[in-house]
Amino acid sequence: MYIYQTGTFLQPANDKRTSLKEHLKAANCSPSLRRAGRFNQLAVLGAKACCSGLDPLSECNLIITTVNGPIANTGILLESVIQQRQIPMPFNFMNSQNNSACFYVAQALAIRGSSLVCMHSTAPIESAMVLAKIQWASANSRPVLVGHVDEWTLPSYRHPTGYSTERQTLSMEGSSWFLLSNEPMTTQPMARVLELTLSISADEVITTLNQHNCHISSVTWDLDQASKELLISIIKSTDSLSINTHSPLEGTEQFSRRLKESKELLYCRLHQTSGNFNLVLLKRNVA
Repeated sequence: MYIYQTGTFLQPANDKRTSLKEHLKAANCSPSLRRAGRFNQLAVLGAKACCSGLDPLSECNLIITTVNGPIANTGILLESVIQQRQIPMPFNFMNSQNNSACFYVAQALAIRGSSLVCMHSTAPIESAMVLAKIQWASANSRPVLVGHVDEWTLPSYRHPTGYSTERQTLSMEGSSWFLLSNEPMTTQPMARVLELTLSISADEVITTLNQHNCHISSVTWDLDQASKELLISIIKSTDSLSINTHSPLEGTEQFSRRLKESKELLYCRLHQTSGNFNLVLLKRNVA
């Protein structure tokens, strides 16, 4: 698996929920996006940032992954149906569907390949990469555009089902994207994924790294220094401990940013439950 391009659109999550109109205009997005819903707008802005300067991606598949989906529009829809006893408005209904983002991204980038949406609470981008591998295993050799999208909802909002967003920990909203291919393309890839494994133990992390002749100190951990030292001590003692240092969206953005900026070869991210790890092992020098 090769990573050819990355792109991100992120902004701080806060109660203001400022309009994305100027961002959409600057990205030359279709005027029809003004009624597309914030989740869909965030998806398109990130996807266009990823594919800027590339040839048209008509022969490309699309995978969107998310933790919460279009939660704001879903809340509005449920409120109108359950509390107000009204028939849902067409655009509210369409914008509450996860796969509506696929339509808008495909329309913006003229993508004609297959599309799907997956939801995963702890490893969304890694799960999407696994789905890309499954597609390639089924003789579908098309490149895959993978994106992680999540939006912020007002902390004061509470819809009739009793779900409250008051405890949201999301500090950013937006989308981060990766253009993946199983085969060499015309441009030079950014990195090659050597290993992609979800929810493995500390012992299995050590075994995998040893198989690739990697010393633990050379790994780029997606953690601050204190957490990195703690993690290394955990692995060396093979103890189990759950550590969560950031939201999945911010973790995806850090993955994208470090892939562009860092000279390190490896990347590893913690799973949020059961003390397990999600391991994405990269090799930057792929020539």
